[in-house]
Amino acid sequence: MEKEIQKWGDNLKYPEIYPRLENFAPKELLNYEIANMITAYQKRENLDSLNIAELGAGPAPISKILTQTDPQAYQCKAFDINPKMRGEESLSFEYDSNFDLTDPTLPEEELGKYDVVVLENVLYATSMSPNGTGKYTHDEANLLKVATLKKAAAMLKPEGILILTDPLNKTEDFGIGRIIEFLNKEREAISELNRGKKNLLEVFLKNLTDKEMRKMLKINKKIMAKAVLNDEKEMSNIIQYTNLFYPPIYWNPDTYLGSNLTTVLRRNDEKIKLDNCESTILNNPILLEGRSNPKILHWIGEFRKRIYAMSNATNNLPEVDKYDIKPEGIIAVYPSKNGLGIGATATLQQRGEIGLDIEHLMKPEKNSFYNQMIQEISSKSKQIADKIASGKEIKFAEIRRLAADNLSHSDFVKFFQSLCDIFFNYSKKNDIDVVLFVSDEKRAKAFNIANRKAQFQKIEGFKLNRENPEFQTMMVCAANYFFKDWKSILSEDEIKYINDLSLLITNGDIWSDVIKDKPEKNQYQNAVKKLLDTAPDNVSIYFTDYPMYD
Repeated sequence: MEKEIQKWGDNLKYPEIYPRLENFAPKELLNYEIANMITAYQKRENLDSLNIAELGAGPAPISKILTQTDPQAYQCKAFDINPKMRGEESLSFEYDSNFDLTDPTLPEEELGKYDVVVLENVLYATSMSPNGTGKYTHDEANLLKVATLKKAAAMLKPEGILILTDPLNKTEDFGIGRIIEFLNKEREAISELNRGKKNLLEVFLKNLTDKEMRKMLKINKKIMAKAVLNDEKEMSNIIQYTNLFYPPIYWNPDTYLGSNLTTVLRRNDEKIKLDNCESTILNNPILLEGRSNPKILHWIGEFRKRIYAMSNATNNLPEVDKYDIKPEGIIAVYPSKNGLGIGATATLQQRGEIGLDIEHLMKPEKNSFYNQMIQEISSKSKQIADKIASGKEIKFAEIRRLAADNLSHSDFVKFFQSLCDIFFNYSKKNDIDVVLFVSDEKRAKAFNIANRKAQFQKIEGFKLNRENPEFQTMMVCAANYFFKDWKSILSEDEIKYINDLSLLITNGDIWSDVIKDKPEKNQYQNAVKKLLDTAPDNVSIYFTDYPMYD
C-alpha cells in the first residue's frame, strides 16, 4: 500500500483561499483574543520574554501580531506541514514548513522549549483522512488527536500553557438557526474591531456578493464533512487522557462562531521522553475494530517496523501487509504515557475470506492445514472435540503484529493481561472458538504467566514453510526470530552473508533476485541454503480455546 504523500489542504485548494480567512472579522478577532491571552499571561507571570510556538500555523497570525507588538518580548516560531499554507509574505520569525503534528518524533532542541504553544483551529485538521480514503472512525481520529496534543505538550516548559481553540461537532450544523448565529457573530466581530456597525442584513448581503467568501465557505463545508469533530465532553476526555495538563485555567465552548471550544491548559510536571533510556509506560488502549484507514495502518506500521528493527528481529518488516487490510479484526493500540506516539500494539484477525497468515507461514507435516489443526487441537481440548462431534464449524482467529517499545516487567504483564481481556471479549462477541498465536516458546510462556486466564498450548505437527520464496526472504531478514541457535550452526562467513543479505533486501524483494548480479552470488546462496536446511524452528503455533468458556 502506498502512503499518502499529499500535503494537508492541497486536495481542497485551501492554501489558495486561506489568506482570505485572515480578513474574516470573527477569525481576526479570535487571533487578537489569543494574542491578548498571551500578553496577559506574560504580565501575570512577570516574565521579560516568552518563547511561543504556533503549530499548524498557516500564515501564522498569532506570531505576526506578537512580533509586531514587541519582537524582543515575544520570540515566536511557526510550524506547519504544508509550505503553501505559509504564504509568500516575508516573515520576521522562524518558520518550519515540514512539521507533522502526528509524527511521533521531535527534535531534542524543541523538547520543553516553549512558554506558550498555540493550536488555533488545528486539532480537527488531524482528523481529516487522506484524499481517496474513507472518513476516520472516532477512535482513529482520537488516536491522532491524542498524538497531536502530546506533541504540543512535549514542546512546553513545565508550567507553560497550551492555548487550544477547535471546532466542536455543532459546527457541522448548517441549519437556519446556526446561519443566523454565524451572521450575528460576524456582525459583533466587525463592531468590536471598529469597522463600523452593520446590521444582520448588511452582513448577509456582503457575504452573498463576496465571491472569495462564498468559495471559502464552500471549501470549509467540505473540510467539516471530512473531519471528525467531537462534542465538549469528548474533547475534555481526550485532554484528560493525555495526563499532561492541570485542570483548565479557561474553558469556553461557545467561542469564535459560537461553536469553538477555546481552552487554556497549564502543563503539569509529567515528563515525556524522546529516547529509549527509560521504560515505556502504557496508557489505556484505543481499540480499532474492522478495516482501518490506510493512513492509520501505516502510522501503526511505522511503529512496528521501528520496534522490530530495534530488537534485531528484522529490519525489513512491511508497514502494511495484505492481512492488515482485512475487515474482520481488531487492533489494540496503547499510546505511550511518557513518550510520543505508540507504546505497544497487537492485532487479532479472524480467518475471513483470504484466510490466516499462519496457514501460509506454517506447514502441516501430514494432513491439510485445517484438518491437521483440528485433529491436534481436539486432542487437547474437550470443548473443541465436543463441538466437532456435534457437526459444528470451528471458527479461528490469530494474534499477530505484536510490538512493544521497551516495557518494564510490570507494564509488560499489564499489556498481556489487557490484550487477553480485549481479544477474548472480541472473540466471544464474534463467536470465535480458537485463538492462534505464532510465537517462540519464551514469549508464549510469558503470555501465559502474565494473563493467568487463557493458557496457550503448543500445537504439534507444524513446521515453518521454508519452500515459499517470499517466506524464505522474510526468514532471512528475521533469522534471529525464526531460527533457534542458527549462529552456532553457520560459519562466521555464512553468518556475515546472511546479515549482509538482510540489509540488502527491501520490502517486496525476493532474496534470490537481490543477489543475482552479485559477484558473491554463490556464497549468498550457500549460506541461505544452509540456514533453511539445517537451522531448527524457533517458533511454533500455539492455541487457546478460552473464548469457549463462560
